[in-house]
Amino acid sequence: MPSFSIHKTYYALYTSLFLFSLSLYFFYTKKGTPTLRNLLFLVGFFSTIHQCRTYEDEYHDVFRILDLFFANLLGLYILYLYQNPITYGIILIICLLFLYIQLECKSSKTQSLLNSYIHILAAMALLFNNL
Repeated sequence: MPSFSIHKTYYALYTSLFLFSLSLYFFYTKKGTPTLRNLLFLVGFFSTIHQCRTYEDEYHDVFRILDLFFANLLGLYILYLYQNPITYGIILIICLLFLYIQLECKSSKTQSLLNSYIHILAAMALLFNNL
């Protein structure tokens, strides 16, 4: 259960809301394929729920699993759909940031900030290929 506090950082929550909003924009404007729109919606939805907790809280639950599952599916689908060097570079940076967060980063504030960068980079890859 989320326990909001002004002393905790929620950067990744804000960018998750942005991904969710981006999915609604894609539905409204019919950008991308239907599969892309559905995956982006699921990532935005589950990521927003998952990111309501900070890295200081217990966050290993079904929402984290669903967030990671759909985020990986979305990443693979983006690689399949948009085969260009810029997309490959963005996805590579996302993978490296994710590994750094999981293996090296110990500060919850830094983890949240880097996770928000992942969300922004994913949005950049989508916008670059759909505008």
